[in-house]
Amino acid sequence: MNTITSKHSALLEYFCGSKHNQEELAELTERLQCVPTKVEKFRSGQFVAHQGDSIDSLVLLTKGVVRIEVVSPTGDRLYTNEHEAPFPLIASLLYSSEQRFANDIIAVKDCEIEYYDREIVEKLLEECPTFRRGFLTFSSNLIYGLSQQLQIFSIRKIKGKLAYFILQKMEPSGYFSLDMSVTSLAKYFGVTRSALSRVISEVASDGAIYYTRGFGEVLDIKKLRDSI
Repeated sequence: MNTITSKHSALLEYFCGSKHNQEELAELTERLQCVPTKVEKFRSGQFVAHQGDSIDSLVLLTKGVVRIEVVSPTGDRLYTNEHEAPFPLIASLLYSSEQRFANDIIAVKDCEIEYYDREIVEKLLEECPTFRRGFLTFSSNLIYGLSQQLQIFSIRKIKGKLAYFILQKMEPSGYFSLDMSVTSLAKYFGVTRSALSRVISEVASDGAIYYTRGFGEVLDIKKLRDSI
């Protein structure tokens, strides 16, 4: 196991860092003995985990970027998302009845992963209300995000996928940010980059949106909704 150089736990910092200063996090780390049981490094292209692998720890990405993919029964790879550090790759699944990875996790950039035993997580959930709220909020947001992604997958036309995605990202003012590159968004939709770029141009030409370099504004919300 690698030596941990930080005075506080990266796990605590992720789930309740904004609620505590560094001294408080260090104190909680020491009091609750919240240190990773294992630290591993992965090079770009390596598998961090395979779909179906058993889960016995909370897995926290502390450095780098990973890609999440689901393998269908026919062997097809379905892209879901990319995550930058810091990000819990396994949190709520630690308490699922299956306790197995639901997807492949692949390093996009060189990564560092920390593993926390279930006993550590349970102690934090019991004794640290701030951690408990952060953990539950993360799990709830993840479920909501997956439901939105399933909705996008159910829409057949690229224009409909794009319209739904923009409407979910739109602020009350009408402005929106895609929060990812066109290439990443095309993978997220399961389409080619060229096809998605063409559809973005069409939607903009129709006057439904104004768009440039990842940012835009909804100009005609009815046209956008009618595209779904």
